[in-house]
Amino acid sequence: MILILTAIRPETEVVLEVYDLKKDQDKIWRGTHDSGHEVLLWELGMGHELALKKFEINQSLFANLAVDHALVFGYCGGLRPTLRLGDVFIPERVIAEDAVRKEGPVDLHLDMELCDELGRSLLKEGITYRVGPLVTAEKVVQSPEDKINLFRSTGAEAVDMEVFPLVRALRRHKISVVVVKAILDDSRTALPDINSKAVATQDGLHYPMAEVSKQGGALQKNLKNNLKRAAPVLKKTLPVVVDVLLKNVGL
Repeated sequence: MILILTAIRPETEVVLEVYDLKKDQDKIWRGTHDSGHEVLLWELGMGHELALKKFEINQSLFANLAVDHALVFGYCGGLRPTLRLGDVFIPERVIAEDAVRKEGPVDLHLDMELCDELGRSLLKEGITYRVGPLVTAEKVVQSPEDKINLFRSTGAEAVDMEVFPLVRALRRHKISVVVVKAILDDSRTALPDINSKAVATQDGLHYPMAEVSKQGGALQKNLKNNLKRAAPVLKKTLPVVVDVLLKNVGL
């Protein structure tokens, strides 16, 4: 089985456009790949606390499932100035801010051989990509100034809000994991004020992205346009990545 983990609905929608998956339960979809292997899609939510809490609460999901590989898939922000909207980014190392990490090592290295194989397959399909470190931030990094400061302080080239704790949790379950993202906002792009609209819940901060996207204003419009431009890149990338993972089942 290939397990695909997303954070927000636009990421989930890309997967559902590529694969014919049926809703199994709340924010979980299942289907069968042409190869006969099962594909399970799980939308965990935005933010390190919420995503990890949902993952931990549903650990029983793995009890009766033979997960061969997990793919953390979707969008991220660019920190390195040379990264552009729509660039495919494959982290070879994930870093965590202290509030995200809480304990243990500050960074986790991913399978470079598998990352290299993914890269070669993407290039064969005409998809260029970048490899580098990604940092999981506690909150949305909204301003260009904050992005540059995070780039300088961590050396990470891209940023997200879920990857580090998910990679750590998957490894504890002895599940092989790769991360494939597309840049949604580069280092010069300012984002809407999402952090101030986050709502504290017992499972962690909830970011009402649907409500934010419906609001007017130049920044919201820019974010919508970025989603439209980056989605085709993810859609083209996903089947290439899944095919590589399926080739490595049992290896």
